[in-house]
Amino acid sequence: FDKIVENHLQCIHHASKKEHIQAMSLQKKKFEMFLEVYKSEGSWLTQVMYTLILDTRKLAMLADRDEQSRGGKGDNEHLVDAKRLFDSCFRFTIMGRATTEDGVKKRAGAL
Repeated sequence: FDKIVENHLQCIHHASKKEHIQAMSLQKKKFEMFLEVYKSEGSWLTQVMYTLILDTRKLAMLADRDEQSRGGKGDNEHLVDAKRLFDSCFRFTIMGRATTEDGVKKRAGAL
C-alpha cells in the first residue's frame, strides 16, 4: 500500500497544479498497482475501487480536455485508457473466486 499512497500523493500534487495529463499518467499506475492488491486481498476493497474508478474517469476527462486545448489529437485517449482499467475491474469483480458473501459484495461493486 505504501507505493499506492506515494503515487496517490504525487497524483494529487499534479492535479492541484492543473497538470492533468501528468496526473492521469500517475493515476493509471496507481490503478494498476491497486488491481494487483485487489486480486490478493479480495472484496473488502470494493468501495475503494469504486472511488478509484470515479476519480480516474474525472481525471481522464480533464486530461483529454487539456490535450485538446493544447492542439492534441482529440481522440479521448485518456478515457480509452480508463475504460481498459474499468474492464479489468469488471473482470475481477465478476469472475473472481469468492465465498457467497464475498461474491455478493463483488457483484455489487461491479454494478
